[in-house]
Amino acid sequence: MFNVLMGSVKPLEIDFNKDLWLGMEVSSDGEMAPRIKLASSVYALNAKSIDMISSNQLLRNDVDSVMSGSLTLRKDLVLKGDATGSSRIVMSDVQGREYYLWVDTMGNLRLKQGAPLSNTDGAVIIKERRGPLSTHFMQSITLLLLLVAIFILALILYSSRKK
Repeated sequence: MFNVLMGSVKPLEIDFNKDLWLGMEVSSDGEMAPRIKLASSVYALNAKSIDMISSNQLLRNDVDSVMSGSLTLRKDLVLKGDATGSSRIVMSDVQGREYYLWVDTMGNLRLKQGAPLSNTDGAVIIKERRGPLSTHFMQSITLLLLLVAIFILALILYSSRKK
């Protein structure tokens, strides 16, 4: 009894859309009978791309529906920009006004209604003074966390609907 994982040492360059058979030969005794038909798994053929989406497209941007619900995070959520600049979280209200949230090049958290004209445009959300946190700061952080939670919820609900 033995088990072989074909392609584990060298990737196979085989078209699994055709009928394929596995034949065995020991020394020079000739091919043994019967041969074994190789069956491909539909999911294995689709493993390199999920529903024809490459791995760099897993977060889709073609959301076309409204979602609601709740989201509980049990660990940290990390959002990172790419090497070309910071990423912005864009949210809109029922009137269609857009709110942008991002970290500028100085590390300041910024919030602006409407598209920012530069990386330093918009209000900086900071702690106003030493000591206990100010009411304004607490309100800003609460709004920020609410907006981020809504954004994350929308991503999770959208991705679960596509399954």
